[in-house]
Amino acid sequence: MRWSWVLLLVVGVLAGCSTIPEKETSESAWGLTAPDAARAQYDKAMDYLRKGRQKDAEQIVGEAFQKYPESQRLWFMYAVLALSRQETDAAVQAFMKVRDLNEESLLGITAQLTLDEEIEVADAFKRLKKRIDQNPDEMLLRWLYAMEATRQGVFVEEGAAQFEVILEAWDPAPAMVHHIYATLLASHLNLLEKALEHQQFAAEIEPNAQTYYRLGFILYLLQRYEESNQLIEKVVEMAPNDPIAWFQWGNGLAYMGDFEAAAEKFMAASKLGIVTEVSLVCWGRCLERLGYPAQGYRKYEEALASSGLPGGLADSYAAISKLYGYGTACDFEGAVEIFAAQGGGPAIDVLREQLEEISKTDNPLAPERSEVLLKHLTAMAEENDENAQYSMAMIYRYGIGVEKNAAISEKWIKRAAENGHEIAKRMLAETR
Repeated sequence: MRWSWVLLLVVGVLAGCSTIPEKETSESAWGLTAPDAARAQYDKAMDYLRKGRQKDAEQIVGEAFQKYPESQRLWFMYAVLALSRQETDAAVQAFMKVRDLNEESLLGITAQLTLDEEIEVADAFKRLKKRIDQNPDEMLLRWLYAMEATRQGVFVEEGAAQFEVILEAWDPAPAMVHHIYATLLASHLNLLEKALEHQQFAAEIEPNAQTYYRLGFILYLLQRYEESNQLIEKVVEMAPNDPIAWFQWGNGLAYMGDFEAAAEKFMAASKLGIVTEVSLVCWGRCLERLGYPAQGYRKYEEALASSGLPGGLADSYAAISKLYGYGTACDFEGAVEIFAAQGGGPAIDVLREQLEEISKTDNPLAPERSEVLLKHLTAMAEENDENAQYSMAMIYRYGIGVEKNAAISEKWIKRAAENGHEIAKRMLAETR
């Protein structure tokens, strides 16, 4: 596992240096022009961070590095703050500026690492942790460690420990500290109640679409769907063109059983990009739940067209519909072809495994369970649909969603052959 390039740069700052404060007080770290004034602005911004006022700190730094463009320390703080708001491009440019100012200074060591240089993740975190231990008062380094642990999903316990130190040193901590910590707690440690507490702090300090969305999502994970939907609705009011918010609103409504309202939200999300395929699939599934399987399948086809790549979510839903003739013509071979294109093993095995997984989930937007679909397929087969009869034969032959049963499989092969199914006729002839 390799290191991502953002923290790759950070590790460059730390590698091969003993203590940050001693070096950072040098003129080269503060810039050759008015270093005392640059440091004063940095200290002022840091004081704002200690008081939880990140926006004020960002304003100070944003103005200061324009006045003192040779100050690596100011550029470094700017990069960290930008990273906390997921402004990756801005963070990248700031780290590159640090490099360009002076490659030989402590912060300039960053420039010695190229974007494609390979560093093992474990080694990079080890180096960063060592420098934090040597410089325990450097909260920006702790924040960087914690953010990268959260983003990469590794060393998350140590990332949580870094957040706790920051929260003790900065009281109240900035909204983005609480916000990212809540993400780590919810996504990686499954500490949802604690995550909720920190996300509530973040939303109180900075009430905006980003903090409200994360708060709503944590409530969703806690199965507090009504409260979650109220917050996500507020997010949509703030950011009406955010497809993720529309999609999450649909999710919450689906879990409450309101598939008609959920379908409307998925429809809106599908038109805004980013989550088009999955939104169309969920829209289609809502239509199925409302009793319109043919309309639901058409959404799966739209999702397939929007994706253009095999192996997506739409493939699975469309294949299962074809397998059981649910909302579309029954087509066992077509279903197998879809799963064959996905890769990941023999198509029959992949199909069987997916149906087994579906039987274990309580997600209301998962494909219909195999026992329900089998009942539908059996009715079609009993009405002498040759494709349904052939599909029944294959389902029992391979044990797809049912126990293997050669006798039942043979029965349906014979009936399909009698009704003119070409593959069934060939299979029957081969057994004689």
